[in-house]
Amino acid sequence: KVMISISAIMFFIATFHLAIDYYRLLQGFADERLDPSGPVAFLTNLKAWHFILKYLLFGTQQTLGSAAA
Repeated sequence: KVMISISAIMFFIATFHLAIDYYRLLQGFADERLDPSGPVAFLTNLKAWHFILKYLLFGTQQTLGSAAA
């Protein structure tokens, strides 16, 4: 039961991680394309909420995977 629970949580975290990556992709290359600094400045902004959340989810998934192994 524990392994199934951890697997389900990791699946939802991975899905949310991909959704955030898709948001960043669309925001950076569709909305910021005409900005003088371009998509690179948007995608490398380390203080943006989506960047912090993306790596927080990644770290959480890594910790859960290591704990379950």
